[in-house]
Amino acid sequence: MSEETYTAAEKLVNTFAREECENIFKNIEPAEWRKHILNRMGEQGQLSEDEMTRAAEILNDIDEIENLDVFTSRVLHAVEPFLAKITADPEAYQARLRREALEDPNTEKIMINELLYYNLDVEGDIHLHVFPNRFTTQSEKMRLMRAGLHDLVAILEQHPETKKIHALSWIVAESPKLMKILGFTVTGKPKLRTSLRERSKPKQHDDSKEEWAAHITREEFLAKYKK
Repeated sequence: MSEETYTAAEKLVNTFAREECENIFKNIEPAEWRKHILNRMGEQGQLSEDEMTRAAEILNDIDEIENLDVFTSRVLHAVEPFLAKITADPEAYQARLRREALEDPNTEKIMINELLYYNLDVEGDIHLHVFPNRFTTQSEKMRLMRAGLHDLVAILEQHPETKKIHALSWIVAESPKLMKILGFTVTGKPKLRTSLRERSKPKQHDDSKEEWAAHITREEFLAKYKK
């Protein structure tokens, strides 16, 4: 398919698929490429047995590829049926990503709106998170961000033990000036993960982007957002 015939959704899907390919190529050992890609496809639960078998055959000997462009072309060919399903209904795909983000057996995560969710740490502080959001316009993201922060006022008032609100996201890294306008103190890139388990943990969706940290105190937050 030529660039001219891409729909807006197809362009977005193609862009993030290429970003994922680069992330895999640079951050995962070649011997694990095929297994990692097939596992990621299988986790989605959207492909037939025949489609998975086709992908497995296309990915044979992929660990011998040394060029990123060649690697990307092979992977995109293998995952073509999966990308077609995302393109056909991107909103359903985003809704599923939101559900998956909230599924954590160790920590209760609560949705605020289609952009933001949060959890409480053991000290009662709130940690804000951003859902993967590939198909939402920048203006809509800003609307959801501001609306979510105002909604957080009521949540904060239910938790008098909360002293700070923390944010760790690619949004902080990409828009530190925006976070400062929203009232947060930006502290930058957190300490790198060092454990083997964390280094080998698959990066998914927007997680391939660098994350920065920011925080705001309870008093600062209520002064800015409580009506």
